[in-house]
Amino acid sequence: MLKMLKARIELVLGTLVLVMSLCVAGGAVELPAVQPIAAYPAVVQPALLTALHEVELLLDSSTYACRRTLQEWTQEEFAVYCVGILHGEGYEAAVVYDASKIWVLAKLPVVGAEAWIPVIPYPAGNGPQWTLGRVASSGPSSFMGEYVSPDGVVDLETNQAPVARVRCPVVQLDLGEQEAFLAMASYDPDGEIVLYGWSIDGEMSGSFTEATADWLSFGSPGRHRVTLTVIDNRGAKAEATCAVSVSEEGEAGPPPSCGCGN
Repeated sequence: MLKMLKARIELVLGTLVLVMSLCVAGGAVELPAVQPIAAYPAVVQPALLTALHEVELLLDSSTYACRRTLQEWTQEEFAVYCVGILHGEGYEAAVVYDASKIWVLAKLPVVGAEAWIPVIPYPAGNGPQWTLGRVASSGPSSFMGEYVSPDGVVDLETNQAPVARVRCPVVQLDLGEQEAFLAMASYDPDGEIVLYGWSIDGEMSGSFTEATADWLSFGSPGRHRVTLTVIDNRGAKAEATCAVSVSEEGEAGPPPSCGCGN
């Protein structure tokens, strides 16, 4: 009984310390206003609804899913990651909080309207996060009341971008031949890399995964550009590129670059 009481006290104290630290961090930051789309002038409502739909598509996509659980990351870590991705996609966003939770506010990029929407950036249950997040909607153009009036904004620390390093094959490849491309030398100076993605000549090959290597093949002969993109735990991205020479089977050609570093 005493052990259970002690554990509950420690949990309450831990929550109070977290809330107090966030209040100090975000006390000087102005709080964005959240209101339903219908509260804005009718002339901008169609543009707001379109922008809201675009944000929902980004959040619902598995492209940037961090695949972490609430046992691995805190609510704040999910929120910081989500904000980093949103920033990279051109959105203004902020991490906000009240006494019981942390979430994200994202600004809709519509001229003539200062419109912010609430985003829940962590999974609903105990499983992994398979999307970037979800809008805290209570209807097609309105939002859940508990997510519209935060107590404060978290003043985020500066994030150092990750470093992408790709190791490409040092021999010429035959058309259709699969070869391993390695990203193990990539690192993040102040956190961890959570996702790796590969593209060939600007076209994404597969999706972002946690794997530090991938097998790629090429559908046409010639010189091809392979790009590795890494994403860290705060949503920042970095790229490294190397050139690969592909020939028809049996043809000779110039050797590819080694792909060391950036």
